[in-house]
Amino acid sequence: MASQTFSNLYGVTSGAFGASQVLISLQFILWKMLAWTVLAFFQVPNIKDAHDESGNATDKASSDSMAATFINELFSALKQKRMTD
Repeated sequence: MASQTFSNLYGVTSGAFGASQVLISLQFILWKMLAWTVLAFFQVPNIKDAHDESGNATDKASSDSMAATFINELFSALKQKRMTD
């Protein structure tokens, strides 16, 4: 049996869409490769506006909320993966 790979995706761009089209295309490619992916994305559009030069979020509450959604989905997926192995 081939080993399975676990992948998660996040998009950081200078544009307004946060790499949304790229993430969907990458997820499709990973599925075709039988990679196990997390369904949630962590997208950061307009990275220069969303973070200062030190990498700190300019709107910490919004950034934390988006990150929490992604992290919760990631941990849930990891738990489900462990249960099926």
